Amino acid sequence: VLLKTFVQLSTLLRDAKAQSSALSSSLLRSLVACSVDSTGMLSGFMEEMEEAAATACSSSGKPDPDYRNILKGFNDSEQYPEIYQVKQSISQVEERLDEHLIECRKILSMPSLEYKTVLVSTYLLEVPNEKKGRVPKDWLTINSTKAAGRYHSPQVRSLLQELQFHQEKLDGLVSSA
Repeated sequence: VLLKTFVQLSTLLRDAKAQSSALSSSLLRSLVACSVDSTGMLSGFMEEMEEAAATACSSSGKPDPDYRNILKGFNDSEQYPEIYQVKQSISQVEERLDEHLIECRKILSMPSLEYKTVLVSTYLLEVPNEKKGRVPKDWLTINSTKAAGRYHSPQVRSLLQELQFHQEKLDGLVSSA
């Protein structure tokens, strides 16, 4: 939003410069004459940014930019090869988590089972209490409600560690880019 405002301000100053001879105040004329036209540079920044990532908000409505995707070049293997590679690794882990979900649906006989996120706990497998007996013994109970238990299978725990490793690596690369 701030960058858009600067683009608008720069455009206004450029237009004012073109009409500065019509200004009656010598102070305003000299102020407008000294202004630098940065419209091109600012527009260039705007073109490089992913607006949706830059203006993202948290569930509470507070600004929460997605820094991992804020520049379009972060998805370009030539412009930012390390960032691109780490993002590919994250996608591969997420695909393996999706494949594991299919296995979990079969194990639990719950064809509509989906991962759930509660606060900071992600990839939870929520199983209604009446189906609790189907949950393998090696699954870890993360939390529960009156109606259901939420679990992580050993594979989910392993994949989450791998995912977190790649996400932290990506955060470091993005902050130094």
